[in-house]
Amino acid sequence: ITALQSVFASCRVTRHVQPTTTKSKSINIDIVSKQDASPVTIGDFASQALALQILHDRFPNDVFIAEEGSEALRNDESLWNKVWGAVNNVSDDDDLDSKERLLSAIDYGQGVKDDEHSTS
Repeated sequence: ITALQSVFASCRVTRHVQPTTTKSKSINIDIVSKQDASPVTIGDFASQALALQILHDRFPNDVFIAEEGSEALRNDESLWNKVWGAVNNVSDDDDLDSKERLLSAIDYGQGVKDDEHSTS
């Protein structure tokens, strides 16, 4: 059930940020280029945060591996605000109630446990 909850939360947030196209206008996906020139979207960050928080809640002693880290969000307030808005639009998870907690959830995918998170 935990795996399904994780996937469902990720689907909700990516659906929320999915661009819409009408005959009169097209809305583009916000994309950031990482240092290796590969793209990452608001949906990538938001879905990873939600999925990993759910998994971490159920399996707090496990280590997770995922693609994104929180560094880009820590260094870009505008990007952070978009991810925060997307997550808060679809989630009522009390564990993601602050900037640091959401960034920490993303970093669970870097093999980081709670006691290893920086508070900067």
